[in-house]
Amino acid sequence: MIDINPKNINRWMMMGTRYAFGTFLTDLAADHPELFAITADFTKSAGLTKFRELYPGQFLTTGIAEQNMVSLASGLASEGYNVFACCFASFLTTRCFEQIKINLGCMQHNVKLVGIASGLGASYQGNTHYGLDDVSLMRTIPNMTIVVPSDCTEVAKATVALSEYNGPAYLRLIGEGIIPVVNSEDYDFEIGKGIKKREGKDVLIISNGTMVSQSLKVAEDLSKNYGIEASVINMHTVKPLDTHIIDENLNGKKLIVSIEEGLLNGGLGSSVSDYISSLGKDLKVIRLGINDFFPYAGSYNYLLEQCGLDTKTIIHKIIANIDRLNDSHDIIKSCDKCINVNLQQLRKDCFEMKLKALDMALSTSFGAHIGGGFSAMEIMSSLYTVASIPSMTDENRDRIIVSKGHGVLAYYTALWKKGFISEDELATFETDGTLFHGHPHKNLEKGIEFSGGSLGLGISYAVGVAKACQMKGLKNTIYVLLGDGEMDEGIVWEALMSISNFGLSNMTLIVDRNNFQLDGPTDEIMKLTPFEDKLKAFGLDVDIIDGHSIEALVNTLQKKSDKPRAIVANTVKAHGISFLENNKVSHQCTLNKKKYEQAIDEIRRAYEGE
Repeated sequence: MIDINPKNINRWMMMGTRYAFGTFLTDLAADHPELFAITADFTKSAGLTKFRELYPGQFLTTGIAEQNMVSLASGLASEGYNVFACCFASFLTTRCFEQIKINLGCMQHNVKLVGIASGLGASYQGNTHYGLDDVSLMRTIPNMTIVVPSDCTEVAKATVALSEYNGPAYLRLIGEGIIPVVNSEDYDFEIGKGIKKREGKDVLIISNGTMVSQSLKVAEDLSKNYGIEASVINMHTVKPLDTHIIDENLNGKKLIVSIEEGLLNGGLGSSVSDYISSLGKDLKVIRLGINDFFPYAGSYNYLLEQCGLDTKTIIHKIIANIDRLNDSHDIIKSCDKCINVNLQQLRKDCFEMKLKALDMALSTSFGAHIGGGFSAMEIMSSLYTVASIPSMTDENRDRIIVSKGHGVLAYYTALWKKGFISEDELATFETDGTLFHGHPHKNLEKGIEFSGGSLGLGISYAVGVAKACQMKGLKNTIYVLLGDGEMDEGIVWEALMSISNFGLSNMTLIVDRNNFQLDGPTDEIMKLTPFEDKLKAFGLDVDIIDGHSIEALVNTLQKKSDKPRAIVANTVKAHGISFLENNKVSHQCTLNKKKYEQAIDEIRRAYEGE
């Protein structure tokens, strides 16, 4: 049993929602052999490392294959297992929507989906990693229950409740790092029953997740500084919506406000508005959340301000709407070509890219993808030397599509060397309002062809681009950079079949074969070998090379073929940095000054020794 006491509550707060969840599920597994955890390469990220160690017979990872994870989880559930399937919310609810709709919604299998890093918590990772539309999507699926805890204590209560609940459900875990405590002592929690956290006669605020803490701050400020008293309801269950608690708290209210860290379209606010409009009463509702746009990446607080979810903006909107109510009764619903290459110069360029990338990694407190960046440095440097890109407005230009979006340290520095990104712009890496997030966002002016980061999507997109160029009679090449862990994704193999079927000899795939992914060695997670044979079976001309040899890369990239090509570049994760090489921690990590200086020294000595 999970012991809810002040000491544990404080400890869980420091852990954050996803690691707290992993702790709770591990505790429950001790007495529940039917409880099963499955992830798509997110074991550590979901706090399930200890679960895997203690209960290996109750754990699986599918590798980077979210759709496979959901379908597999459904099969396990059909045989009596109580399954929790964990993944980043941004991938789980969008990429797997069909599997969720049929296997869970239609067949009602007992699978609890756990969307980690939902909302804006991925901060500098950018829009590929924000889980903003997850609630909207899950609400459309019949039989799906949706629970959004307000803090780590409520994650504990919800995890226990869902382990005892029979049916498909979505547990949305919002927030990164330290999570404010909303529930400081044990309390009764029931799926589908909202909780009143504060009483007030003027305004009714309905919120969930991180916005419950925000709502309580807003309510205190409204009372202290404006004489406005607000009730606050923690509507932890979005579906089914607790309409009874809404009915109990409508009397005398001037304004009803919903607040959520997610898209307004189809979220909590839509559910509340739909219900209140069905009552036929003259009640004013404003919905606060993320409107119809993609936020610019930044720190969590910066993103809240940008989306109008900081306390100051929320207070301003509530007061403004109450003032309008005093003046009117309007109801407002809110807000052919080989080239000569100077290999010596190219090696120098690559060396300078590495130094600049280390500067970028040192500058960010959020953490940089050093491992995947440094395994791809020579690849990106060589690729941008061979590719013909006179300008980004030239239709005949070669296209470089980086599906392996976490390789931005190599990507951005290569674009810097090509003149697309200035040194000053590189210095904005992972800062508030930057164009240069932890994953690339499409920006042709800056040389970025595709918003990468959601693994597997780039290759299918590239197939469409290559087919269009083929139909136009263009003579360009469409290059796609993929990670080897990314090959777990089923969509990659669907795209490979399309490449062969459409005869896209204008495509060249480069696979960064560094043999690691988030959860560990690639072939231990989901075996790729015999990789060359698999690629050849799809009709590709395959070359296997040393991915850190600039000469081999340049020569191979310029080879001619009448078939689509695949270059398997054997690389080393975090190449050249001894304390991070072949270490999964290098996937995303920070550098202190001492480690930065060590890395600079090692990179410099390796270059000078060439």
